[in-house]
Amino acid sequence: MVGVMFVDLDRFKLVNDTLGHMRGDELLKQVASRLKDSLRRGDTLARLGGDEFIIMLPRLASREDASVVARKCLECMQQPFLLGDQEVMISASIGIAVFPDDGHTIDQLLAHADIAMYRVKSEGKNGQSFFDTAMLDATQQKLSISKDLRRALENGELEMYYQPQVDVSTGRIVGAEGLMRWHHPQRGL
Repeated sequence: MVGVMFVDLDRFKLVNDTLGHMRGDELLKQVASRLKDSLRRGDTLARLGGDEFIIMLPRLASREDASVVARKCLECMQQPFLLGDQEVMISASIGIAVFPDDGHTIDQLLAHADIAMYRVKSEGKNGQSFFDTAMLDATQQKLSISKDLRRALENGELEMYYQPQVDVSTGRIVGAEGLMRWHHPQRGL
């Protein structure tokens, strides 16, 4: 088995926005060094771009081996990073896909590890997740809904409703809110 880990730094944009891109680049170098030290002999670390890293894990005896490496990578982020005179704390979200169960090409493995990483982000960040096909189904459903919503604008499927806001102690209407409801041709209102 071969594993692919997609590592995305949590809150990296905040470092770039507050301390500047030079400090952000310095942070990336420190992160790369720590990640490299967390890997096994024969594993490969590469920076994909921005704050994203890919780790290739050859010779896995089990999926648990990939989980162990991911835990080491997360642990290496626990200590603060020193950027000039500033201490910075960041974490990482890691998605994992394993050949042959999760894909048969590098493109599939990368895409599936990326989807698993986004699951970690959506559940609070600073963790790891293995890809499973339910994630792919959810991703495809989001794409379908997004496509349908663009068509909803073109087809006039959105309806505006106004709802009063009532002061419960006096019963008086104190405002209103507008709600946009979507009348989907297959899913209904």
